[in-house]
Amino acid sequence: MMLTIQTLTQIKHMKSILSKNLTNVRVDRHNTAGYLGIRKFHSLLAASMIDAAQLIAMGIIDKLITGNIVSPDAVAAISLLSPADTILMLFELLFSAGASVMYARAIADFDGERARKIEGMTIILTVSVSIILLLLSFAGENAFFDMIEATGEIREYASDYFFFSRFMFILTPISTLLGEFAVVDGDEKLVMATTIFDVIGDIGLSVIFCFKIGIAGASLGSIIGSSFSVVVLLIHFFKKSNPLRPVLYFSLRDTLEILKISAADSISLLFDTGFELFIKFWFISHFGMILTPVLATVTSILDLLFIADGISSSCDTMIIAYRGDGNPYAIRNLLNHAAKIAVLIGAVFIALICIIAPVFPYIYGIRDEEMIRLSAIGCRIVAIEIIPYSLIALFNSYYIRTERYAIAIGLNAVNSLLFRAPLIMIFSSAFGMTGVWIGCGLTGYVSFLFLYLIISLRYGRTNFPLIDVNIKTACLNLSFMITTEESVNASIKVSEYLKDHDIDTITATRAALIYEEVPLLVADINKEINKKKEIHIDTFAALEKEGVKIVFWYDGELANISDPDMLSQDLRNFLITGLFNINQDVRSLMTSGYNRLSFVIPYPQNAVAK
Repeated sequence: MMLTIQTLTQIKHMKSILSKNLTNVRVDRHNTAGYLGIRKFHSLLAASMIDAAQLIAMGIIDKLITGNIVSPDAVAAISLLSPADTILMLFELLFSAGASVMYARAIADFDGERARKIEGMTIILTVSVSIILLLLSFAGENAFFDMIEATGEIREYASDYFFFSRFMFILTPISTLLGEFAVVDGDEKLVMATTIFDVIGDIGLSVIFCFKIGIAGASLGSIIGSSFSVVVLLIHFFKKSNPLRPVLYFSLRDTLEILKISAADSISLLFDTGFELFIKFWFISHFGMILTPVLATVTSILDLLFIADGISSSCDTMIIAYRGDGNPYAIRNLLNHAAKIAVLIGAVFIALICIIAPVFPYIYGIRDEEMIRLSAIGCRIVAIEIIPYSLIALFNSYYIRTERYAIAIGLNAVNSLLFRAPLIMIFSSAFGMTGVWIGCGLTGYVSFLFLYLIISLRYGRTNFPLIDVNIKTACLNLSFMITTEESVNASIKVSEYLKDHDIDTITATRAALIYEEVPLLVADINKEINKKKEIHIDTFAALEKEGVKIVFWYDGELANISDPDMLSQDLRNFLITGLFNINQDVRSLMTSGYNRLSFVIPYPQNAVAK
């Protein structure tokens, strides 16, 4: 007599209950992001922090090199180009910011084909726009220098530096886009290696060329270093572990959606440009051109705020993936975890800057004692903004990834310009140059208070910073290293959870069997292929209208266990294949970093979740 799937399910589950007791499955009392989720966040954080450090380094290295090899005026010349850099960076992010979100959404929806199309389309668009950017940099150079009233030796230095640096407008958009795809795919280690290679190459080559051809050599070194980084990033698309490779595709609708997301994400650069133009005009008109090296030194501290972008970007992929899973608890606790790290890192940076503040003017070649004193005061005051700025960047990234664009744009506007400019004018009128730095330092705190009041009044104080307040009460997160004992424990836990919520016995038993057998199958596949012993899995179960939704995240070998052709013919695989045949909406996607499997166990007729 042949056994039915239901009979086998009940036998296996009864055997598990009789033979095992609950031990140390990591049950999330507060529904955390899970072991793999937190590990992934930390891995992405390392990559993002290195990338943010690169952005900081790119803004400081050339100033440091030229300030010591050429003259302090060379530092002021490079600082004069920052509005142009910001405007062109705005166009650089025209596709990369939106493309990374659309790409991550496709992966979150288990749509590998769409992800490949997004890759192909945005690579073509980015290359096209990059060429346009380069042409614009040639056509608008003199007009820009005339607009900011740059004159004399500083203008000559700026023009020489810009001769080569304009070619970054081709390399940077391409490398940014390729890096975004690699990070979403889970290949952040390659991105880290690329970033380190870029910085080291930039420093070495810039010093060599700066001695040879002056300030232009600093930008030439940057060009060569960035070119090598693009070549290294291309390796990702030829790896066997990367199943997602770009294909030729174009869609006007997708292009417009990408532009909308990019606009919300990168419009802060437009506000930053407005602020840079404002502070240069305000400072020069009130304190004179002779003190611009002080302005350049203090505003270099603002470059350190890129570290906040590193923390926020490390959450982007996870937020989109968890949102696709329908797991708001994981999003909430991921943000809480990231916020604690942001405060900790911010506090460390503030302490370090306060200690070494007098060193910054020396780094930029300033030797006048009064300028050194003024620069040190400014650096210490401006540094206090790092903590609130980091939190604002983190929460703003969440609003963009959850399609709350109006909140994101409004927050960028007040933090970058609408609060910052008035505060600088008010405090500088009372305290002179020191007031300029006080206005900068307090802006982040005022903006954060503004955000807190708006979200609390509109969505409730207890949910801050979340705005998706309709959080499911009936869901369960488990996380464990796969062993027979741990898998059985998870099986018992999900069975108890479903029965506690009045789910019928058949559905609860099917879920329990899957929770036991799927992890063990994943472990078997890894043992067969690479003998890997430690495999981790995060699980999420939620009560939906049509059935129990279950999501598995697991590491190790790329394996689509929902495909019967990949399974050998034994009892375990027979059970899993049979259960998948009666489940609904079975979806699986493999990336370079992790595997995800999602499906719904339908309720029997006349049985519904309460």
